[in-house]
Amino acid sequence: MSKPLRLVEAARELGRSPATLRRWIGEGAPCASPGGPGRGRGALVDVAALRRWRALGGAPAVQHEEWLALVAEALLAYHREHEHRVIGLRDAAAAAYLHDLFCFIERRVGVELKLAELDLLEAIAKQG
Repeated sequence: MSKPLRLVEAARELGRSPATLRRWIGEGAPCASPGGPGRGRGALVDVAALRRWRALGGAPAVQHEEWLALVAEALLAYHREHEHRVIGLRDAAAAAYLHDLFCFIERRVGVELKLAELDLLEAIAKQG
């Protein structure tokens, strides 16, 4: 991964307008950080990844919601199969860690979902 650039800098390097890059990101183009509302909180773009995406015809990336749902399922399966015990984590501590890890990923992606898997991990964490 190349060093992420601010959206304006990436647009300049690609010879496109910032509006075009915003549209591409909205269409599923990869970005290092989606950014947020307000000045100085714009998206960070990995120009090399964006060029690869364009070379593939702008193939849409997996939607964040779909990907996060798969991650939540995998984290719960990890807990149910007691994989955390291999490294000495108790059930409640592991559930709390997995829940917090997922919430961290949600914040990084900029999506917040209400998933049953997360509710279950939270309930297990609170039991301990």
